[in-house]
Amino acid sequence: MPYDVNWYVPEQVVYANFWGEVTLADFRKFNEEMMSLLEVPGGRVHVIVNAVQVTSVSASPRDIVAALPYLKHSRIGWGAIVQNNVFTRFMASMVTQLMQVRTRFFSDLPAAVAFLEQVDETIRWELVKTNQGL
Repeated sequence: MPYDVNWYVPEQVVYANFWGEVTLADFRKFNEEMMSLLEVPGGRVHVIVNAVQVTSVSASPRDIVAALPYLKHSRIGWGAIVQNNVFTRFMASMVTQLMQVRTRFFSDLPAAVAFLEQVDETIRWELVKTNQGL
């Protein structure tokens, strides 16, 4: 499983870190985990996806869209994708356009966090989990 997913700010911001080759099975498992996180009652949940260490994606954009129905969950807020690889960024852009989700791309985690600070002033940044090695 070339990813991990945890709360970055409990019940408000999810942090997902992907690395290596990501397969369709990985996307399906990630969707299951995201759906579990979204079942907690509350407001919008933003997602930071760190894909800087992804080396390849072995699935088509349409297959990825079908594997990630969590993106249409009523609680999903902004997606902040940290990525520097042109191909991986292109794939992610196609998926988010097909799903019509609000997404921005960033070159590093601090820029992604700064963006979320701007768009949602209700995020309780003082609760950031520091034990994730972020």
